[in-house]
Amino acid sequence: MILLRTTQSGLSLKETESQAPMLFYNIAKNALKILDRFSPYPILHPFVMSNEEMRVFDEEIKDAKYYLEFGLGGSTIRAIQRSKAIIHTVESSTDWVKEMRRYLLVRQHEKRRLRIFSVDIGPVLEWGYPKSDNFKNSFETYSSGIFQSIDCSQIDLILVDGRFRVACTLKSILECQVNSSVKILIHDFWNRPQYHTVLQYLDIVKKVDTIGLFSIKNGIDRESLLRDYEVYKLIPE
Repeated sequence: MILLRTTQSGLSLKETESQAPMLFYNIAKNALKILDRFSPYPILHPFVMSNEEMRVFDEEIKDAKYYLEFGLGGSTIRAIQRSKAIIHTVESSTDWVKEMRRYLLVRQHEKRRLRIFSVDIGPVLEWGYPKSDNFKNSFETYSSGIFQSIDCSQIDLILVDGRFRVACTLKSILECQVNSSVKILIHDFWNRPQYHTVLQYLDIVKKVDTIGLFSIKNGIDRESLLRDYEVYKLIPE
């Protein structure tokens, strides 16, 4: 009979030893994440873009002066790091806002050039998706509320990467139409045909992986644009 010594976890010493490298890796990774929050140059923050998409973002953000984004996250930190822009960011999850404020870089720049616009659309699930339609009357605020606080004539770059993506794009076009210099980035666009209704109002500037860079078309039918916005302002996708 072979007897194996076991640890308090119930695993044999052999099993524990085989898992040690992964255990050490996880401990080290978690420790780095904690340290990252206190670093002026965080590198482990969440940023769900491919390398090619990040290059497109970096190219556009580096010269931006007034930047608006729908969806707080890795793009916010990257915008702080890669630009000198005034940053306006819209977010529907108060928990996620708290999580992002754990980063020293975010806290420091919120006192300088970062403006977080927290929108109450009721209880939310992962990625800020509304838990139910009980607060449907407030859904429009996600795409429209920010425009009461900013000067659209100054905005030169918009990233749509949160909730209500079609509505946010349409509202951005409605409000910023007179600004010929504004460019709009939409993430997860080409792989989601449900977003493509906005193409009737946008010219394609660049197409890389799932991200699209657009400018606003000339001669837009504003009545059609308003009708589309009324439909999509309640659709959180």
